[in-house]
Amino acid sequence: MKRIGFWCASFLVLLLSQQVLAQASVFDGVSIAANDMFQDYDSGTVKLKGNVQLIFKGQHLSCDKAVMDMKKKTIVAEGHVIIADEKVHVEGDKIVFNYKENTGFIYNGFVQSGQVVFEGETVEKTGENHYIATNASYTACETCPPGWSFSGRKIDAEVGGYARIQRPVFRVGGVPILILPSLIVPLKSSRQSGFLVPTIDYSKFGGVAISGVYFWAIDKSSDMTVTARWYKQRGYKILDDYRYVLSPESKGRITGAWIEDKALRAEQIELRDHGTVDRWFLNYDHYQALPNDYVHRADIRLVSDLRYVTDFPDEVLGQGDPALENKTSITKSTDNQYVSAEVDLYTNLLKNNPLQSNDDAVNRFPEIRYAVKEQRMFGENGPMVRLDTDYVSFQRNSWNYDDLHACVPGVDGPCYTPTSTPSFPRYPLAGGPDTNAGHIARDGQYDPAMDLWRTGQRLDIQPTLSYPFQIGRSFDIMPSVTYRETQYRFDSAGVANDPNGNPEFDETAARRYVQYDVKAKTEFSRVFGDSTDPKANRWKHSIEPEIGYSQIPWRRSPNDHPFFGKFVGLQSARQYDPLTDADLGNPNTGVQFDYNDRTYERRVANYSLNNRITRKIWNDGVADYQTLAHFQVGQSYDFKEAERPEHSHPWSAFDALIDVHLENIETYTTASYNPYAGVTNTSSRIRVRRTPKNFIELTASQSFILDNNDAITPNSETRNFGIGSGFVTKYLELIGHVDWSDLNHHIQDWGYELNIRPPGNCWVIHVDHVQNLGGDAQIRASLNFDFGGESKIEAETTKQAI
Repeated sequence: MKRIGFWCASFLVLLLSQQVLAQASVFDGVSIAANDMFQDYDSGTVKLKGNVQLIFKGQHLSCDKAVMDMKKKTIVAEGHVIIADEKVHVEGDKIVFNYKENTGFIYNGFVQSGQVVFEGETVEKTGENHYIATNASYTACETCPPGWSFSGRKIDAEVGGYARIQRPVFRVGGVPILILPSLIVPLKSSRQSGFLVPTIDYSKFGGVAISGVYFWAIDKSSDMTVTARWYKQRGYKILDDYRYVLSPESKGRITGAWIEDKALRAEQIELRDHGTVDRWFLNYDHYQALPNDYVHRADIRLVSDLRYVTDFPDEVLGQGDPALENKTSITKSTDNQYVSAEVDLYTNLLKNNPLQSNDDAVNRFPEIRYAVKEQRMFGENGPMVRLDTDYVSFQRNSWNYDDLHACVPGVDGPCYTPTSTPSFPRYPLAGGPDTNAGHIARDGQYDPAMDLWRTGQRLDIQPTLSYPFQIGRSFDIMPSVTYRETQYRFDSAGVANDPNGNPEFDETAARRYVQYDVKAKTEFSRVFGDSTDPKANRWKHSIEPEIGYSQIPWRRSPNDHPFFGKFVGLQSARQYDPLTDADLGNPNTGVQFDYNDRTYERRVANYSLNNRITRKIWNDGVADYQTLAHFQVGQSYDFKEAERPEHSHPWSAFDALIDVHLENIETYTTASYNPYAGVTNTSSRIRVRRTPKNFIELTASQSFILDNNDAITPNSETRNFGIGSGFVTKYLELIGHVDWSDLNHHIQDWGYELNIRPPGNCWVIHVDHVQNLGGDAQIRASLNFDFGGESKIEAETTKQAI
């Protein structure tokens, strides 16, 4: 009876229906789940209804109802259809899909990959990542309606590639703005070739400028940006920016531009090419890690004319600098030694004529350094030794010396005086002020009493022996002795002898001296905070007084060589003061290759006081130390200067430093008070911030140039005040500054940068407006679209292609 009942029940089920009430099954490799499931064996179909879920080929499909045809390998889904994988999210009213070939049609479809969205009346999936949408629209905005979009008759899209739009209409907020014949936009966030959004600039001398930009993704390790720019008043300009990566530690960048500039008028310069001038720049930055710990660096800044850095400060950094430096080097550093070979070429910017030659620039070609780092001798308690050697060849294109012969008005003709200093010699004008201004006229005759030698070779060797020790574990004593030997060779070929046949200029010279130093310092400190908990935050206040004494007891240097200054009765603290016009006509100082050639009579005592507050906090079990405040003062006393019978000024300037970094406020101030001139050179900055990008900043600076007698040089004072601020919100970024001269009551320079990010996280409106000192006011505006659907737009690093 049980067996009869079983067969009867089975026959009844098969006869009445094939309906199966189940939660999940697998048919033809497709995982299926639904509230109701009916399989028709004859037609090879499965009908699903209610909370339908299907999984196939790494994709998940959900809908209200669906029919799966295992013979045709298709799924027809309707009602709230959603199909998604790890890259793409698709929605539609209805989908007809081949689950084996992963292709099909989505009706009234919506496709999203990352932030990119395109939709159409019909969306056909023809491949793994390929879609074709008809009567479609495309956007990368998150708002609804989108902030911007393109609508077109047809969109052919490759997710991770490009979307090609036929007859696109550009819309902003749903309003049609522009119609184009066709358009290609990226659907990926990786680097890709294509045209960037044009930019608009404006400057007084250049007028309106429009730029078209093309980005070329050459390969995975290099790319290039090429810009074609048209200035209304300057003409056409081409710019390029090439970047490359050789390895994780090695990379480089080459930028350049060329323009036949119509704005540089012929009446202001030497006539060239019918009043126009070829202007260009070339920058090259390179860093490469070589085998055996060698490193190659290059930093090249070449310009066609001296005014290029002023007219185009965004292309070449260096506005306001006296010279552009071009440098290339090879270095190697180990635990015990350091060696480098370097070439430095300079472009002198201190001239009025923008097309002036660069023959008077003095270059370091080459400079070779070798150093043995400080290390112990004879065990852990032995003395310490250090060696520093430096070889430099100072070279020029022409003229080994600067001709400073005096000019007598009415005898030599008109004279040019480039400074208001009465003692400064005058020069005869050779060709008018525009061709002569900013450089020295030459008579072809070297005068050792007046002229300055500028080329030659120098070998400098400095071994130092020291023996640091402690007294009572409280005082650190550091005595040291240094011997310095400096050998010079000057290329004096062509310099005439005096009437007696004696050479006017010795081709070789030597300087040598012994210097000993002793320093003593100690520390008084106290720790605040919970001393019982080893993981508690603590603060340490330390005071470090230091005194020192330095003397050159023996030296030998040429006393009658025209290259060397006397430096008698001058404070040794002034050894590194800036070079001024007063040095040119001063036989006591003169002008050498650099400050390493100056040898002062040295017998100096100095003191300093360091005051620090350090905080120790714990981050994930690791101690982190931060200096919250640092206060330092120091001064020196020159015993040699004190022996001068008249106008003795032995005390150096009183120097002070304040550096504070708190959570919401930071300040950095330097001050140098001269007790004899009664003036203080100061530079101060204070910033109050809510976040690192939301702040307000005040700056103030004042400086004076003093002569050797601590008197203020006429017209040398500068006094400036500034204010800067940064303000960042979700939709707005603003940063700007203004610098004001308190002497001439004019704004020195100012500028701001503004980024407006409308809702949708898909575009940025960028505006920057800059007025540099002595330069041209420049305005730049650009509209950056997030075509690729990245979460954040960075104009400098993200290349967005149309």
